[in-house]
Parts: sequence; structure tokens; C-alpha cells
Amino acid sequence: MINALKQKHSANTSPKPGFTKALQKLKIAPEIYVFDTPGVIPYGERDPLKHALMAAADPNIIKDPDIVAMHIIERFYKENKSVFEIFYGIEMAEDPVETLERLAKRLNALKKGGKPDIMKTARKIIEDWQRGKVIL
Repeated sequence: MINALKQKHSANTSPKPGFTKALQKLKIAPEIYVFDTPGVIPYGERDPLKHALMAAADPNIIKDPDIVAMHIIERFYKENKSVFEIFYGIEMAEDPVETLERLAKRLNALKKGGKPDIMKTARKIIEDWQRGKVIL
């Protein structure tokens, strides 16, 4: 938005959470300034699940992406599983682990021996959630 207001590239951008590290003051017009700040996280908020769901944590550095992805899967299963099924082209299972395994196979995210790569698939779900590709 800042770059659109200035009509030129002034503020660096990235789809990765945590890209903006510090406050940046940018002049839009005479006597009009805009501040670019890091994302706002409530003071003292330490829940990694909440950070992942509000896109304040990079999916590639989340400690337990499978837990976050299973939470997302459970929410879709309870609230609107057809959106998830259509987007990923799989039928959801009641068990989120089974859904992760089905999706890993569908995405061909496999480890040696053809075992589903749960962590890679979980990170994909989180990334899609954070970028708004799949929305409840």
C-alpha cells in the first residue's frame, strides 16, 4: 500500500512473515508520513499456533508444522470441508493425520520407501493458509 501511495518502490516487501524488522518512516506528500512496521502481535503472545494462523511465523521455521496443519484441517473438517477437498483434490478423513497422509500422496510429497512426508505437506497447508489460497 505504501508503494502504491508513493507511486514508486520505497518500502521493501515480501510474502514471508517477519520480513519487516524495524519501523520505517516514509514521506508520502508534504507533511504526510506513513509508517511501515513489523506485524502487530499482542504483547506477551507466545502461542506458536496463533502465530502460524495469523501469518506471523514463517512456515519453514515453525517447530511443529504438523500440529498447526492438523488444527487447520480440523477447522475445515468441522466448518467447511468441501473447500479443502476441492482445493486439494482429496477427500478429507475424520482423522487429520490421515488427511495429511492423503494430501502428501496427492502432492507426491514422499520420503524414501514411498512414505508420506507429513512435515513437508504440513508446511504446504500452512503456507496456503497464510497466503489466502485456501480460506474458510
